[in-house]
Amino acid sequence: MRETYSTIRHLLHLATELDRACALFLSTHVSITHDEARVLLELGAAQHLLRPGALAKQLNLQPSTLSRVLRNLENRGFIERHRTTEDARSLSLSLTYLGARTAKETEQTLDRFFDGLGKHLGYDDLDGLLNAFQDATDYLSSCCPSCETPS
Repeated sequence: MRETYSTIRHLLHLATELDRACALFLSTHVSITHDEARVLLELGAAQHLLRPGALAKQLNLQPSTLSRVLRNLENRGFIERHRTTEDARSLSLSLTYLGARTAKETEQTLDRFFDGLGKHLGYDDLDGLLNAFQDATDYLSSCCPSCETPS
């Protein structure tokens, strides 16, 4: 039992290190943070304007974190905030031309990063790793339905 716990803690540590490496890669190659990249990619993939609350939920970000990220992206000209027609207090978000271009560049940069990782590990091993993480997440969600995380 103790060995399993230790193994899982080590696995989570390595997953965190991979996340940090990805963030460093992004900041070096695209000059944006990991959270900024996530927001740009989500807005770029959206077929409509997104509201900040929905975006925070989709990305599993605290509203205060998202507010800071949105402020930075808006100040740099990557996104625009729009008042909705239904409720003047409500905002929706969209990418500017620069934001859309940066989202595309970010996606291409991440594709290169993860393609290199796939080649290094082997795509079958990468698929196996993905499946193992998904199975673990599903199992933990079944043990604690109130702890369920968005996929």
